[in-house]
Amino acid sequence: MQKNTAVARPTFWNTLGELLADPATSDWLKNAITTARKRDVVDALNDAEILVEILTIDYELASNTLKNR
Repeated sequence: MQKNTAVARPTFWNTLGELLADPATSDWLKNAITTARKRDVVDALNDAEILVEILTIDYELASNTLKNR
């Protein structure tokens, strides 16, 4: 008879709860998660994608500025 050696993986809900309870998680991120989950999921995802694009551009501009110093 084989033993079940699979390790139980945390569920999404446990991981989310841990993330929100973790003092290392920024208040901004906790608020963004909580607020976004109250919205229409498609609208929230579209806005998140736009935010990623904006922050990516900001990062690239800052990175290029630092390289050129």
